[in-house]
Amino acid sequence: MGGYAKAWTDMFDDEWFVGLSNYDRGIYLQLFIYAKQKGDTGTIIERKLSICAALMSCDVRIFRRSLAKMQSSGKLSVVETPVKAEITITDYEYYQRLKKVEPRKSAAKVQQKCSTNAPIRREDKIRAEKITTPDKSGHKEAVVYFCKKYHKHFNIKYDFTKKDGAIVKRLLGTHGLKTLKLLIDRLFLTDDDFVAKQAGRTLGVLSACSNKLGQEVAKARKMKIYDLHERLRRKPTEEEIAKLFGEAPPNT
Repeated sequence: MGGYAKAWTDMFDDEWFVGLSNYDRGIYLQLFIYAKQKGDTGTIIERKLSICAALMSCDVRIFRRSLAKMQSSGKLSVVETPVKAEITITDYEYYQRLKKVEPRKSAAKVQQKCSTNAPIRREDKIRAEKITTPDKSGHKEAVVYFCKKYHKHFNIKYDFTKKDGAIVKRLLGTHGLKTLKLLIDRLFLTDDDFVAKQAGRTLGVLSACSNKLGQEVAKARKMKIYDLHERLRRKPTEEEIAKLFGEAPPNT
């Protein structure tokens, strides 16, 4: 079936969509286009999920992981049987305007309406500030560090988005600035097939692969200490290890 598949901008008012990687967003939007071709009902039926993955030039394992994320958020339902695979987009009718639905209100509009109708209680205001005010400790430094690395690697400017800012904040809260910089360095050094050939070197991929990159960082650190051990022909001291990695010496 021909026609335009619609993707309304209020998708960006949904936290689940903003939290997806660019790769997962691409799969979600491609599902809309494919559903339009398959009868405009929001349901895609094929013999196997691997057929859908192939149509999107996507590895079936990565495709399954993306579908699992969307299914856990209630945005898709996936049913597999020995004879068919069925994917249903929950909000398809809403986005295609196939039935009359109330337009969604963005979080900003809802907050504005509430503020005009009733006074905000002090405890609600404190709670809102905790949620909406980002922790800027090291945030700008981490963003600048990543963008410089990206520009140096690809010789183009990184298209930084609001979602990327949320990713940096979350990574800072988990790893801290120093470790996050090490993970960024490893992102542009790794030869992992998923990063180098499929997903790309973005902040979304950094977030998705942070555990794996952390293992690579730990392995590289271990190898450097081993090389130092070989050069010194003895076990290096804590001060020597700190100096090797440009760290502050341990308190004695």
